[in-house]
Amino acid sequence: MANGETEWKLQEAPLVDIDAKTIGSVSSLRRHSQIEEETVKEELELALPDYEGVAFGGYSWEIENWHELDSRASSSIFEVSGRQFRIVYFPQGILPSSGYASLFLEYIPSKIDKESQDYGVCCQFALIISNVKNPSLRVASSAHCRYSPEIQDWGFTQFAETKRLLSRNSPVAPPIVEDGALRINAFVRILDDPTGVLWHSFNNYDSKSKTGYVGLKNQGATCYMNSLLQSLYIIGTFRKIVYQVPTEKDESKNGIAYALQRCFYNLQFMNEPVPTTDLTKSFGWDSLDSFMQHDVQEFNRVLQDNLERSMEGTMENALKNLFCGKMKSYVACMNVNYESARTEEFWDIQLNVKGMKNLEASFRDYIQVETLEGDNCYYADTYGFQEAKKGVIFESFPPILHLQLKRFEYDFERDTMIKINDRYEFPLEFNAKAFLSPEADQDQNCEYVLHGVLVHSGDLDNGHYYALLKPQKEEKWYKFDDTRVTPATLKEVLEENYGGDYFVHPPFRPAVKLKRFMSAYMLLYLRKDKIDELIAPVHKDVIPNHLKEVLDENIRFVDQQRKERLESHLYTRVEVITPDYFANHHEFDLAKFGNPVDEDSMLHIRIKKELNVSNLLPMVSERVGIPASRLRLWYIVRRQNYTLRVEEPVNELNLSIEEAKGKWNPQGDILRLYLEILPENQTNYPLVNVSFDSPNIFLFIKYYDRKNQEIIGCGTLIVLKSDKLESICPELCERVGLPKDTLLHMYEEVKPGYIEYLRLNKTFAEGELGTGDIICFETRNPEDNDQANNKFATAAKLYDFMANRVVITFRPRFIDQESILEFELVLDRRIKLVKLCEELAEKLNTYADHIRLTTCSPLAYAANMVVPNNPNITLYEIMHASEEDTVSNILFYEIMNVSLSDLDKKRLLRVTWLFEGLANAELIDVYINKIGNVSDIFNAISQKYPELEVPNHKVRFYEILEHKWYRDINMRTMLRSLNPFARIIGEIIPEEELCLQENERVIVVCHFHKDVARMHSIPFKFVIKPGEKFAITRERLRFRTMYPDNIFSVIKFAIIDFDRNAVVYLNDDDDVFELLAGCNGTLAMDRAKKEIRKPTILDRAIQMKG
Repeated sequence: MANGETEWKLQEAPLVDIDAKTIGSVSSLRRHSQIEEETVKEELELALPDYEGVAFGGYSWEIENWHELDSRASSSIFEVSGRQFRIVYFPQGILPSSGYASLFLEYIPSKIDKESQDYGVCCQFALIISNVKNPSLRVASSAHCRYSPEIQDWGFTQFAETKRLLSRNSPVAPPIVEDGALRINAFVRILDDPTGVLWHSFNNYDSKSKTGYVGLKNQGATCYMNSLLQSLYIIGTFRKIVYQVPTEKDESKNGIAYALQRCFYNLQFMNEPVPTTDLTKSFGWDSLDSFMQHDVQEFNRVLQDNLERSMEGTMENALKNLFCGKMKSYVACMNVNYESARTEEFWDIQLNVKGMKNLEASFRDYIQVETLEGDNCYYADTYGFQEAKKGVIFESFPPILHLQLKRFEYDFERDTMIKINDRYEFPLEFNAKAFLSPEADQDQNCEYVLHGVLVHSGDLDNGHYYALLKPQKEEKWYKFDDTRVTPATLKEVLEENYGGDYFVHPPFRPAVKLKRFMSAYMLLYLRKDKIDELIAPVHKDVIPNHLKEVLDENIRFVDQQRKERLESHLYTRVEVITPDYFANHHEFDLAKFGNPVDEDSMLHIRIKKELNVSNLLPMVSERVGIPASRLRLWYIVRRQNYTLRVEEPVNELNLSIEEAKGKWNPQGDILRLYLEILPENQTNYPLVNVSFDSPNIFLFIKYYDRKNQEIIGCGTLIVLKSDKLESICPELCERVGLPKDTLLHMYEEVKPGYIEYLRLNKTFAEGELGTGDIICFETRNPEDNDQANNKFATAAKLYDFMANRVVITFRPRFIDQESILEFELVLDRRIKLVKLCEELAEKLNTYADHIRLTTCSPLAYAANMVVPNNPNITLYEIMHASEEDTVSNILFYEIMNVSLSDLDKKRLLRVTWLFEGLANAELIDVYINKIGNVSDIFNAISQKYPELEVPNHKVRFYEILEHKWYRDINMRTMLRSLNPFARIIGEIIPEEELCLQENERVIVVCHFHKDVARMHSIPFKFVIKPGEKFAITRERLRFRTMYPDNIFSVIKFAIIDFDRNAVVYLNDDDDVFELLAGCNGTLAMDRAKKEIRKPTILDRAIQMKG
């Protein structure tokens, strides 16, 4: 039974006073007063005002003895406009221990519904439990849902506390359940579903069959790209241009134009969501790029630029003719006849949203004229400084007009980017002629029709893009949300994307104002006189043949896969290991199931579950091209020791495929078999019987090729249990081209990590060998040349390595290293750190003792713990050093300037050095002898930066704690006396401090934001002078800090009086020296905290390879 979520919980206020004498079977609200019916209806309509109701009705169910009810009670069936419902009541709740009664409204599908299996009935309903005698004592809730084959009941698992129903609410009021009686009312409003997807679960939803369009798959954070691509796809003219880019040559197959052609072709002809990995691969992106959210407008410009380059010499200006308009920037003098103007092209227009009511207001703001006067006069070449008017005006608009709404802007107060969610309206049609230059061609058509709205949902750091598009001139709108395409209403296109606030009206509750986080981000307008041409259908005959030939075959393959997925419940997958597969399997065991590379080389058969096993052999015979008389199939099972072995031949031919799978692989969904093939020259030799009580056993043979360091499959062998192992040595030698008298060693693959040596003078029975076991042999006396450069002298050693083998990815610890190299190594997890570093040193061309490793957090994929410099620690111990359950096979490496042994004698200190004021602070890592002093810190820094070689008396180091000055530290201060919790700051002392005049003072200046408790950044020393106005002091502070204008201009300066805990903001005429002389305080800078960090790979702009 479905668990509906409570939309509005009405605990106290009465929903409607129902006549206490009414006792119900089937009834409608006509049996209640007209006022009551209208009250309920109005409240429900107010809750969902945008949905048209097609019917409204209700039912009253009176229960006479609550205590005798079963755990589940149902009302009689009642109808609302031909639709049948009933109330389902759980007096003690679905979970009796919860202490809540559960209440649901169940829909009874009609005969037509059951036949269609695709019905949907959208309902809004209210459920009320009330006292029979006093209906004002009640508990009520309302909800809405879509009844479908998946959901046939909806409601509330915790409708009301059982004790509340049975207990008095006050000394004078009876309980709701009085004398065992209560009434349950249901009010049902059936709603129209104009799109067919209202409150749809979208399970098994098929976009192509419902809308004629398919979506694009999201690779992680490529929704911004998907929304733009869909908006470009619906423009038939653009699609034709893309198809006409020459891509027949092989070198074009990796280009962006070819990938975009494939994408558009698949969008037109595929029946399921289209992947975009080929497209992003053509951009030169890796998997990390696909998880980086970018700006739609930025992506559009980079894509268009790249396409234009692809069209050079063929269709130049084709894109420009579609998307490019012209605007004129001008400065016109007001008192002399002089104008400076420049005409430039635009591909899109960025319009302000903040402070603007609608699109027209933004356009008027865009072309607003600015008057240049006073100190801001314009310098005209021959007239000198003149008052002038400055502005921008449009000269022409393109057929396709992209308008980017500036929903994101920089907030100087908070010093960060924010999203503008203000309400902003845009029309279905608008005329841009009012924004044309008077000198422009006034006969050009400037009427535009809205055909696309690209939407951003969420906030700046956690958002999602989708598109609402109108692909045809008179067709309805659709919502393109990654893989899903659904019909959309005009309200979804306009009202829901204007942004701003909106109201919800819970039934019988005051309205609640909420903020809408969905808002239009980019608008697509098509010029009215060009619409028929722009969105004309693209027929297959205009698409190049080389595209159709390749992509049609791919689409057929995808459609076949899709069909197989839909029919998968009717079929069983069969995987057959062939002798060829076994010969090329160089690992432990019979096969490696679950590995896509290995499974591709197996024989795959898809067979109906109800067919008999006897149908398998003819199908296998046809696939391998060998007569069935030479073939035998064996069942493969997983033994208790986690190995895969054949168990017995496929003999019970009357079993169904489903029965066979259930018997031999009950936990899986695949039937796995081995194919035995009789040699061609033994066609008349019958297949040897191998059964549980047979004297024969069926073995698999492998050979260790010591020279090439690999295991090779050498087929199978049927032997007598009573034979000795040495009896098969001549045949084994013959199979690998060795003399028959070659001495051999043999091993049995028992289980992973355990290989047992076999004595050749024992029988197979004595060696406990049975059907399905695997024997590996090797030469006993290897030749000298086989030993050369061989890592594994015996098969046992190779098996031991394979059992402990791990693949480790090594990544540079910091992305700003000079040589960024990421690579993988196959290693033994028991390798010691010293040997591991030797292998890394060879790979990185450095010294082994200069490599430091850091583990990787398996959840954050970030550096975790530095590996201690212990040469005997193993790789396994390194990977499992943390207490996290999941282990990451990634290690970060650093190439240090000193050896790790020297590093152990030194202390890492991170010093913030102020190169030119606070704006140029840099974090420097230095390694200093643990017995050193502060002068050693400066010596180490000056070695890195020779320009800092100044006398020690001109250098200052100091410590800060919690962004407050802690203490000065002189050059003789020992490192062991430094505060481990303090931050070390270093700088060259400013000249005005070194030449301090009489009466001048040196003070500490700190940073805060609005509240003195919110200190941040680096405090610094500053000289204040008696009698100096703050206007001059501020300019010296500008020079001292070297902050750029955009930061310094928003700083407020204040005096903090610590005794009074007060902040006094300064004016230009204030004397800082005098103000500080009269209080226990300091000078402070009030500004938002600016997080200064090094750029990371996630900060890079969109780039596409050419």
